[in-house]
Amino acid sequence: NYTDEYWRKLRTHYFANVAQIDDEVGRVLDAARRKFGDDVLVIFTTDHGEMLGNHRLWGKNNCGYEDVLNVPLLVRYPGPPQPQRTDAKVMLTDILATCATAAGLDLPDRTDGADFRETIARGGYDYVFSEGEGFLSVSDGRTKYIHVHQGDKQFTECFDLETDPNEYRNIADDPASAERLAGIRKVAIDFLLTDFLP
Repeated sequence: NYTDEYWRKLRTHYFANVAQIDDEVGRVLDAARRKFGDDVLVIFTTDHGEMLGNHRLWGKNNCGYEDVLNVPLLVRYPGPPQPQRTDAKVMLTDILATCATAAGLDLPDRTDGADFRETIARGGYDYVFSEGEGFLSVSDGRTKYIHVHQGDKQFTECFDLETDPNEYRNIADDPASAERLAGIRKVAIDFLLTDFLP
């Protein structure tokens, strides 16, 4: 029920906010550099993205679309800069291990995640997981499965991110995708049961 002009105006304000945050982050980094030199770990990320009107949604909207889940992540380790860009799949659960490793601390025996460098050196995760208020998402970068359970309502979505990167065609009920859906659904179930199996 909103006009294109409404969405354009909201996006303009959002991008202005991002530009302001970028300026302020620069000020924080300058202050850290003055105080600590190169002996500082910097991790810049966010807890979720924004729909910005895509799918006619705003905010994170408790959904599993890439607009919300695929967030920016920049990491600068202590020492001289070593620029690297990677498409390896990592998760925010790697932040704790990255911080502990940089500080020279031992990790507890059962810790989700690993130092980002270690994860990237292994080629990244085969699957990345996300959960929110009533939903679980798993993706291998090509296929994404989303299961939503809110109140007495449940539904699933499955997307081919290569042929449908904007996630408009739900293939969960497509007979031709049944095997693909079953495979990634099994990955989600195995992930959830890990802590409960011997």
